[in-house]
Amino acid sequence: MGRNQDLFLEKSDAAKGRQAPMTNLKYGGQHGHSMDIGNYISNASYVSKPVIAFLMEAPRGFQDMTDSESLVQALKAIVELHSETIEGLDASVSVEYSDTPIGGSNEVQQDVINVMRERSTPSHTVTEKYGESVTNFLLNGWIYPLLGDPETKYPRIVYQEGVDVQDLLPDYTSATVLYVEPDPTGRKAQKAWLITNMKPSSSIEVLGNKDKRSGGETRQISIEFTGIQQVGIGVLKLAQKKLDEANMSGANPYYRDAFVTDASADVNRAERGYTEDLTIEKGEQVSV
Repeated sequence: MGRNQDLFLEKSDAAKGRQAPMTNLKYGGQHGHSMDIGNYISNASYVSKPVIAFLMEAPRGFQDMTDSESLVQALKAIVELHSETIEGLDASVSVEYSDTPIGGSNEVQQDVINVMRERSTPSHTVTEKYGESVTNFLLNGWIYPLLGDPETKYPRIVYQEGVDVQDLLPDYTSATVLYVEPDPTGRKAQKAWLITNMKPSSSIEVLGNKDKRSGGETRQISIEFTGIQQVGIGVLKLAQKKLDEANMSGANPYYRDAFVTDASADVNRAERGYTEDLTIEKGEQVSV
């Protein structure tokens, strides 16, 4: 069965600037008088894919700290690799109307008085690592040095010898992250949010307890961020550029080399095992 030539919308205003293919709604409707099986492919449903996060800018203040490279790397890894869930991205639009009564039958005429877009409040959930590296990065690598000390209310970077802090403007203290939802092929940008002025806004828990009858606990850290978002065609183009750079071609994990290529030396030195017993058995064969 052939496809319609205009299966995807391209020139319509509704498709302007879109990076991912978008089906033409004139085909595929299955809820009229009867089914239209001949156009079933146009009735394919949208299925969301996990958002991909790209760190675009780290706080400029990291560069004035002792080991800036490790701080930038830690933030990039938390944002792009360690986050088990990402929530709070929202570009939903609401339309507000004013009601004017018409006649005496309880009818109203509604006129648009406002169109608003929701704000995004990004939240990343990460499992705490050995030595509480996530907590220590957030506190000692970002909050205390750049945002403020609980005792003095000044960021600790201002006390650091050899560092002349001229200002604490948002680019010095905050990050910028691009969030991209790819299409089902993983190659085209379906949705995108560019969020700047991102700083930790949730409580960072530092707790302790004792109950010798109970086992220890792992801990999940939910990192909420402040943010100012941009959405639109320009952000979708940027998202497409990042997806093109992150081309999946040739990165099939099924063909990945084994992470262990041979038994370790101490294991090879052991005298008995499957291979060793075969060698012994071969030496015990009788002639027939």
